[in-house]
Amino acid sequence: MGNLDKNMAIGENMKVPKEIPILQFVSKENCRTMPKWEQLHMDIVEDKENGKVILLEGSHYLQFEQKKKIVEETIQWIENR
Repeated sequence: MGNLDKNMAIGENMKVPKEIPILQFVSKENCRTMPKWEQLHMDIVEDKENGKVILLEGSHYLQFEQKKKIVEETIQWIENR
């Protein structure tokens, strides 16, 4: 965490190629704790036709707390591509 600001500044202007699909699951708790967290994730997919951000209730450990929802959303996302 001590290097978070430095590392965020380094990656700030980096872009993922448009053709790479991105599905992100973002914790609502993290968004409440860090007000810019949701927008940072939205900015990554803003110019992508095959990018999506899904907000879920839970902490940083969504993969444990929301595993069923993550699997369902992932399957749906893949099937709709």
